[in-house]
Amino acid sequence: YLEGLSQSEAKIDPAAHPSDVIGCLPHQREPISARRPLKHSARFRFNMAAAVTSAVPSAMDCAGREDADCPENEVTGGDAELPERQLQVPEKENAELVAEAEAVAAGWMLDFLCLSLCRAFRDGRSEDFRRTRDSAEAIIHGLSSLTTYQLRTVYICQFLTRIAAGKSLDAQFESDERITPLESALMIWDSIEKERDKLHEEIQNLIKIQAVAVCMESGNFKEAEEVFERIFGDPESHTSLERKLLRIISQKDAFHSFFQNFSYNYMMEKIKSYVDCVLNEKSSTFLMKAATKVVENEKARTLASENKPNATETETEVNLNKGERFVHS
Repeated sequence: YLEGLSQSEAKIDPAAHPSDVIGCLPHQREPISARRPLKHSARFRFNMAAAVTSAVPSAMDCAGREDADCPENEVTGGDAELPERQLQVPEKENAELVAEAEAVAAGWMLDFLCLSLCRAFRDGRSEDFRRTRDSAEAIIHGLSSLTTYQLRTVYICQFLTRIAAGKSLDAQFESDERITPLESALMIWDSIEKERDKLHEEIQNLIKIQAVAVCMESGNFKEAEEVFERIFGDPESHTSLERKLLRIISQKDAFHSFFQNFSYNYMMEKIKSYVDCVLNEKSSTFLMKAATKVVENEKARTLASENKPNATETETEVNLNKGERFVHS
């Protein structure tokens, strides 16, 4: 059944600036009819996150804290009491080197956040998913350019964000207000993987069917018909399976047995299988490997400390042994 559905192609310019890529709309189909009302679109769109500065402690934030965690406190805390000869002017930074280093670090963070986003999606932790999504948006907005690898990472974040909002028909991700979240996810899915393996095809076709089914379940049969026309295009090229789906739409049968083989839950299972592949791929990224090493070393130190005998207890045992020898002598 899945192989009977037609394919669609998404076109996204990989040379675009990151802030443009995030909200970039792949191939648009011709208008069908009336627009869907627009509701709280900015909250769901993956190109309007909070500014990058919101993720970084400001000087005012640090002023309200007295702990040593704040970089400003560490640098300026004792300057007033130091002799003048001890105050040294730091060497001028190599601006180009710093910019390149920041770009590399941002790439590491993007990889790590994509990894965290995938885990939250797979485990159904919606609050963690939203928080990580917002952090990823901030990092992406701070990048001046994207490598091919980073572009694919952005696509994965975009895709999961739209799938997570798949049943929210009032969520808008594209400039065309009629495009539903699953339609938007479908366009991005076409850009993620260059090689079309079996899993890719299954997910693609399940999204197509569920983009229609979600509208029908909500009682929006007119919108379901419009979504069908945008996805499957020219009626003369429809397969037998596509014609069957169109008949079900015309019958307004949202719970037809047809959907049991292409259910929303089944679609999510397949997408989580893909997410597992991404997790395996990105589990060896730099930040994850470095963090894992730190945790392992910390656990080893803790274990060694617990196994080391207490000095006082050892001394007491020695004194008791001496006392026993004195009594028996």
